[in-house]
This record gives sequence, structure tokens and C-alpha cells, in this order.
Amino acid sequence: MKKLLLSAFLLCASFLHAQIDFCGSDEVNRQYLSEHPEIAERLNEFNLRLSEDIKSGRSALQRSANNGVYEIPVVVHVIHTGGAVGTQYNPTDVQIENWIEYANNIFAAGPGFTNSEVIPVRLVLAQRDANCNATTGIVRVNGSGISGYSQNGLNRSLTTGATQDQLRALSRWTADFFYNIYIVNTIDSGSSTTGFAYYAGATPGVDGAFMKASVVNTSNNTLAHEIGHAMGLKHVFDGASSSGGQCPVNADCTLDNDMVCDTAPVQSLLSTYPYPTNNSFNVCSQANYNGEQHNIMNYGAIRDRFTLGQSERAVAQVLQFRQSLLSSKGGMAPDANQAIEVVSGCTPYNAGVIAANYAIGPRQVTFGTINNFTSGRLADASDYYVDYSQLSCLSRSVSTSVLYNTGTDLTVGIGINNQNIKVYIDYNNDGQFNETNELVLNRSYVAANTTVTGSVTPPVSAVRNVPLRMRVISDFANFTPTACIAPVYGQTEDYAVTIVTELSTTQFAEENKVSVYPNPVKDIVTVNTGGMIKAIAVFDTNGRQVFNGTYNSKEANVNLSNISAGVYIMKIDNGNATTTQKLIKE
Repeated sequence: MKKLLLSAFLLCASFLHAQIDFCGSDEVNRQYLSEHPEIAERLNEFNLRLSEDIKSGRSALQRSANNGVYEIPVVVHVIHTGGAVGTQYNPTDVQIENWIEYANNIFAAGPGFTNSEVIPVRLVLAQRDANCNATTGIVRVNGSGISGYSQNGLNRSLTTGATQDQLRALSRWTADFFYNIYIVNTIDSGSSTTGFAYYAGATPGVDGAFMKASVVNTSNNTLAHEIGHAMGLKHVFDGASSSGGQCPVNADCTLDNDMVCDTAPVQSLLSTYPYPTNNSFNVCSQANYNGEQHNIMNYGAIRDRFTLGQSERAVAQVLQFRQSLLSSKGGMAPDANQAIEVVSGCTPYNAGVIAANYAIGPRQVTFGTINNFTSGRLADASDYYVDYSQLSCLSRSVSTSVLYNTGTDLTVGIGINNQNIKVYIDYNNDGQFNETNELVLNRSYVAANTTVTGSVTPPVSAVRNVPLRMRVISDFANFTPTACIAPVYGQTEDYAVTIVTELSTTQFAEENKVSVYPNPVKDIVTVNTGGMIKAIAVFDTNGRQVFNGTYNSKEANVNLSNISAGVYIMKIDNGNATTTQKLIKE
């Protein structure tokens, strides 16, 4: 589905007349990616991989449908101008709550949007704040103290008004665990731009969305549109003029335009009148419109749907770039046992500011129930050292329990640049890291954009039933990391690890849960587990083995195209337990 037109109201605009950039996301992301080539490279690598997946028939949506709905905790920052709650630029809590639910109804293809495909993502107002205290998820700040804000609002492309950084300085919660939405009085001195959002993959320092207070209602789908951008979806006329009259390039639908193959090529319908029907001719597809004129990621007056391809791409990008939000406890009410205290360890000294966004450092750390995705070290942030061990009340993915005298796989992934990796566990809980008996992973000159895995077996002498500090360090390959010295270009991350004699029922279930999809399957079936997959075997109903494979990952794609249609039994071994699943081959 691809473009829309306008008659009076628009997605990223209030009224139309002769305005163009009603949604500012194109321009904002274009500028951001030009200034951060390392992020652009990361997104490009992902797009190439996803293109290959699409062409091979693998589906991200099946993964999401199997796992249910992904909840993203949000905090709404109302930057008002001094007016009382309920006035023009200071919407009430109820208005904001209804606005959030209206967007969720769109994603769920609920009433009024039944022509849409479901995007299994739900926005949840935060119930605990960054300090793990109870909250409504709505913060109100008077922005009139910023020069020009009351008169000109947010300065997106002009020279007057408040900058994004000034508004973030007024109010911002940790972007790893909360999605920040800013409601502003206006944008660019009353222009028709009603909002913008950064694409999935943007660094935590800028990630988030900005929207005018005028769109906070239940008749405007700007929020769903901008969150679509936050999930990585582009306009359906990407690369073509936002004012219409130009068709996007669409030679390879997996890489061109919006990179979605079931949104027919279409130009922006911003200045198209009368509004196209399915009897109208689409000059870009050279066929009649077939619903693409109603796509939410277009401009126009009647936008009521996402496509299956958009849903798949959104889910794939959320899973790739927003894992920390999916693991966040921000949308949960505070609980009684939320804090984990770890003995203080040596703190790396401040290594100083680096010259560019090299993004060196751990990108992914997986160990037991720890499954943390990060951005690496950036020039605009003091993140040479991040102590995730203190954030267990905000995230489900930064602490774990492991069995003593039993091997548990530890995986560290890196991004661009070859790197050296070291991981320590403070087994005796003295706050120090011994190079001889507490260094649990040591790999040199690890190739860029790869992962390394090792098995960690805590010794019998390790302190048990007390959270211990695990330190993960990755630095540029020319430098050797050490536990207590800050990396030159890379990053140090700490986590909490408790060594136990028996896993809790909850963690055992988490590590041994298995999902298999699609089922029934035609060709490729995907297997996901909470722990590491070691082996997969498939048997027919006579007990004959028709497939056997070994793995060392949390996800495996099994090609069953060569076996006959019928009923089979799949056995998945993750090292701790063997799970049996019934499988239907079409």
C-alpha cells in the first residue's frame, strides 16, 4: 500500500493549503544519518540482511505472532508554556492516555482500522520511573524559560525557538528503558509540521519523538505514524517529493523506497484532489489503486491501514534495535524485590572524549538471562563505563543466576572495527578482578560485526547466593583491555551474576522455553529458546530421523524443504533440557 492524498487534514499537518514537510521525520533522519555515518552503516547492514531474509521467505511477523504483543514503556513529556492542565498546550492525563490507546487500537487493527494488518506492538505508559518509584508516565515541564519557546516552539529547521537538546535537558528518562515522547506547543513557529521521530537504531542520546499538542486526540493518527517511524518504517514515497508528482524508485522492493514489497509504488498524495479510490489510476504502479492510498505512512485524509510487509519490517527492526525497551520493566508497577546490590568494584577512570562515533565496545552480551543490546561508545556521551548491575529494577536483561560447577554459554557481540574482548567475574566478591582465576573470556582481534562465545563454569570456591559483578570490556584491536583501566576507544559494562546451586523455577522456565514457527511450515522453520540451542533433530511418526543439526545460538533456522508433507516430532536440546514439539510440514 502506498500513498495518500489530502483534502483538509493531513497526517503530519493540521490544514493543508501549500505545505510540504508535514512530517519532519525524513529531514530529521536524513540529517542525523549524514552526521552519524556509523549508524547509517549499521542500518544499511541490517537492511541488507533483512532483504536476504525476505527473498528467502523468512518472516519476522511469524516470530512476533508466536511471542504475543511487544510492550514498549513510554514517558510523555509535556513541555507547556505555563498554562494550566487542560489548556491548549497542556493536555490532561486522560487526553494523553486516550491518545496512547488510540494509537494502540491502530496497531491492533481494532475498530475503525479493520482493513489494517496487526503490528504486534503496544505502547504502555511507564508505571515506574528511572529511580524505580511509582509514576503515571506523564511529566509536565514549563518550557517558557527557554528563549523563544513560547513564541516559536521547537526549532526543527529554523533559527528561532528551543532546540531538541534544550528540551531534552528539561526532561528526559533513560532511553534504554523508556521511549521518550515530547509534546510541544508548536514546531518551527507554527508551521504545518506536526511531528517527527528518529528511526529505530538511533543512539539513546537523541532517540524519541516530538509532536504538537494539537495532535493529542482520538481523531488524529500522527502518533501511530510517528511510532511507525520509530519502529523503522519509512514513508511509502521514500526518496520522492513529499509534495507529490514524483514516483519513488522501486526496482528492488526489499531495498528501494520504503523497502516493503506489498506497498505498491505510489507518489505522495499530499496535494492530490479528489481523493483516489480503487477505481483511480496509480501512475507509479501503472494500475488502479488497491488500498495503498489509505496507508498510514503516507500523507492524506483517509489513512487507516498498515500492510503485512510493514508489520514484518517493524517487528524485525524492533527486535534488532529496541531489545532494551522490550526487556524494560518500565511499564510494570514497582515490586517489593526489585533492587540488586553488588559489591563496588574498581571504577575505570574517565578516559576522556573520543573524536568520533566509533561505536566500539560490546553491542550484545548474553549470559543466562542477561541479554543486553547496546550501541557501543559514542563521542557525544560519557559511556566509556556503564554499570548495568545497578539497573536490575529497570531491566530484566542485566542480571542472572547461573549454576556453580556447571558450564553456561557467554556470548559477546561487537560492531564495526576489529576488537579485543575480556570478561571477568568477581568470584570472591572482593571488588577486584584477578587476571588468573576471574578472567572468564579473553579473545584477541575479534573480527568486526561478529560474536564470540565461551562456556563459563564457576568454580566450587565461588561465593554463592550473592550478586557478583561481571565486567565485560571491548576495545579497539590495537589496545589490550584491563579490568580497572578505561578502554581507549571502547567500553566497559558491568552486570550482576548470582551463582547458585539450583536455578529458580522462573529462571529455569525462562532459559528453557522454546518457540517454533511457523507451524505448519512449508520450508524454513525458526526455533527460538531462552537459552542456547545445542542440537535439533526431527523424526517422522515411525521414529526415523529426517533431520539433525548442531547449533550454538538462541535462534536457528531449520530448512525442511526436502522432507515430505506430514506430521513430525522436533526435539530441541539447549544443554539444560530437551523439549519436544509437534511439527506439521505442508
